[in-house]
Amino acid sequence: MVPATVRERIARDNVADELYQKLVSLQTAPSTAEETERVYIRQNLKETEDEIRNLDAFREFVLLRDGAVQSIADLKSITASQRADIPAERSIIFVDWILHNDSAFVLTADCSRPGETCKLTVLPFGKSYIDEWIQQHWGTAEGRR
Repeated sequence: MVPATVRERIARDNVADELYQKLVSLQTAPSTAEETERVYIRQNLKETEDEIRNLDAFREFVLLRDGAVQSIADLKSITASQRADIPAERSIIFVDWILHNDSAFVLTADCSRPGETCKLTVLPFGKSYIDEWIQQHWGTAEGRR
């Protein structure tokens, strides 16, 4: 999911917007493609992702996607440029999922006050449950419908 302000910046640049549309299309294509076509789709996806990394319009997109946020200061710097575009009553909330051994965690932070709101929560299920759920609901073409 791409924050609206990041998506709007991408949409203002025709080349970036076209690449973003191609990326979204390629990300969903493997689930409906013939098995013999999937390797070509994945290669095209990798090439598109490499191309995206070289465009300035995707700087924030890449930072968010790659999980390059390492500290509270990083959260503040990513959101500082978006603050003008967001009404005061709305918050930017970062959410990250972490799997460690068989435990699942969710990390959340309200970027208007990340130092006070950064919270790590252990979820009541682990990686094995997630793997089973994926297999049950996404493991077959029928399950993906």
